[in-house]
Amino acid sequence: MTLTSESTTATLAAKLDALLAAAVAAGDVPGVTLAVATADEVVYSGAAGRRRCDDPTPITPDTLVWLLSQTKVLTVVVALQFVEAGLIGLDDPVDTLLPELASVPVLDGFEPDGTPRTRPATTRVTLRHLLNHTAGGGYPFFNADVRDAQAALNIPPILASLRETLFRTPLLHEPGTAFEYGTNIDLLGLVLEKVGGADLETLVRTRVIDPLGLQDTTAAPSAEQRTRVASAHSRGKDGSFTPIPLESASDPEFYAGGQYLYGTVVDYARLLQALLRGGELDGIRILSAEHARAGFESQIGDLKWHAITTAHPATTNDVDLLHGGDGSWGWFGVINTEPTPGRSAGSSFWAGLANSYWWVDPSRGVVGALATQILPFADPRVLALTEQVEKAVGEWLAAR
Repeated sequence: MTLTSESTTATLAAKLDALLAAAVAAGDVPGVTLAVATADEVVYSGAAGRRRCDDPTPITPDTLVWLLSQTKVLTVVVALQFVEAGLIGLDDPVDTLLPELASVPVLDGFEPDGTPRTRPATTRVTLRHLLNHTAGGGYPFFNADVRDAQAALNIPPILASLRETLFRTPLLHEPGTAFEYGTNIDLLGLVLEKVGGADLETLVRTRVIDPLGLQDTTAAPSAEQRTRVASAHSRGKDGSFTPIPLESASDPEFYAGGQYLYGTVVDYARLLQALLRGGELDGIRILSAEHARAGFESQIGDLKWHAITTAHPATTNDVDLLHGGDGSWGWFGVINTEPTPGRSAGSSFWAGLANSYWWVDPSRGVVGALATQILPFADPRVLALTEQVEKAVGEWLAAR
């Protein structure tokens, strides 16, 4: 545990310690890590439980997890850096850099035998479409049409063949006409490689990770870091945990911009802290104040982020993170348009598939990152813990 000397912060630390410990004791999580920061300082970093349910080694704040979709924020930051440098425009078509994308059709239903019906796209995918998830890419565990189209076309899972998945799966809609959270940032990573003249790992490391001093954020954990990586677990119907193999490929075809990084909650809170501060931390600027602010503002107009019905229950539960309400989407994550018990209206949040969550509340000036390694996603017990943590932080801020 790390905390400031203020008595109110010590009270917050005690409250958060108790929440994490209670979640472990109740069997809600085998282990959990948490970091909370204001614009000026880290006010809490702590952990409870074990890195693996059948191993006594305690989990600690410096435990690494596979960030999965939390990787997207770093990829988006590099894309916005390139926009600021004039290397690519938000409304530039990206098929000039990825010619394969020009021939990806739009899904137009299914024949009675399950064969997908497709038609040519009439709108070219732009950088903006990829950034705001209106390009048409979807995930098979979140969308049954993607699942069924990939099965009918014998398209392998994304972790088995990135290129086949990204360029053979039909788009779910005409680019720019609907919001669908999916593989768009994976494609964005390929665009950035073309623009930046280097692989995505190098671009993100040299432009975001190294400047911010994110020492435990990496595509390939070292031998020492491997000793600090948390095991993934699946939760059984009886609530018990079973360790499962779940890790990023050590020698990928290319680095998928939406999923490839490992990291710690301490590092991730530092990244969020920089974005909260307008793109700068400790004198290091990774993004203009304009783009950092815009990343937490709606980028999809009248379109909505909405609850998701699972298309693969082993991977994800139904995803209703706003309790029946709709949200919007900025470049970094979901925006809750109404206040929650722990977040102001206009706050941003999102997650990694293995039940790791982050939030940024610009109005209150606070960020947080909570990590587990549990499938299926949107685990009700982890979500309840996250809400309890956010509420405790909100009460602490109100009492300062």
